[in-house]
Amino acid sequence: MDRNPLTVCFCSSLSLLSPS
Repeated sequence: MDRNPLTVCFCSSLSLLSPS
């Protein structure tokens, strides 16, 4: 995965949504 702003934002969203 590239360090694109969209990718980072998406990853952050998933991380926040995930109770992990």
